Amino acid sequence: MNQHVRTPKPPSEIEMKIFAVLKEIPNQKPDITEEHLRAWANGLNGVVVMAEKIAATMNGLHFEATAAIRSALGEGRSWRRYIEVMNAVFAALHNANADAHLITGRAAKRSDKFVEEVTKAAASAFTGLTGRKAAALTRQVPNEGQKASKAEDYGPFLDFLADLYRVLNIKASPAYQARKL
Repeated sequence: MNQHVRTPKPPSEIEMKIFAVLKEIPNQKPDITEEHLRAWANGLNGVVVMAEKIAATMNGLHFEATAAIRSALGEGRSWRRYIEVMNAVFAALHNANADAHLITGRAAKRSDKFVEEVTKAAASAFTGLTGRKAAALTRQVPNEGQKASKAEDYGPFLDFLADLYRVLNIKASPAYQARKL
């Protein structure tokens, strides 16, 4: 008998909201139980927490690097001149087909990585619960006052992703993020 059994922590408010969104996914596999949904909600919540910590750490590192550069410039050195020189270096790297963002560490905003991680985890949860591919479906609809039609994104995964973004207060386009998968 294991003497070191921990009692599970109660789910957080966000985890409960995620659970509610998961319960609303249509056409779930018949063998999916509430326990499965709670496990997926816990996993998604863990991804959210981890992504927030990673994003905060990356943001903090950017500030530390900027402070180190400023202190290294010394008295009488122009920050503007440093930026001009570095932009020229990055332009040369870009022209040489090098990934300058790997050197600068400023490729993506904090929110971009966070949304990307949440979207990937949501896609995994959706596929695991429904057995269907997590994808944005597209259909042609009439474009008012125009001869040509326009594309419209729809589908159960987009509905789920939109609900999840609302719960997590993410201000990104579910359709755009789904197309990036």
